[in-house]
Amino acid sequence: MANELGALIEMGLLNVHLISGEDVIGKVFFDEKKMVYTIERPVMPNMQMDPNTRGIHVGLMPVRPYLDKTEKIDVLASHVLYFVLVTGKMEEIYQRFTSEIQLVDMAPDLKTILQS
Repeated sequence: MANELGALIEMGLLNVHLISGEDVIGKVFFDEKKMVYTIERPVMPNMQMDPNTRGIHVGLMPVRPYLDKTEKIDVLASHVLYFVLVTGKMEEIYQRFTSEIQLVDMAPDLKTILQS
């Protein structure tokens, strides 16, 4: 990926913690000349506590769900506090969430399909 002023440095799939307190997950590129991070396919983690199990469920949601699909956002370097590599499991969840392919549950066996 390049811009008119030069190449962007690819940093990988990261959790970006902003000065606003928000976290954004996406594929991150850095433009040294503009001092801007570009986050492709940005999503935000959404955590909810299950009152029955007291466990925490983590999902993903679009950066701005009330707008059209956001393919990328630019963030000034001065607005980023730190980066964290995402875990393998979070990367898997991210890939499924941002993929154009819709995954569906499969029937356990052919007999189940033929009975319907």
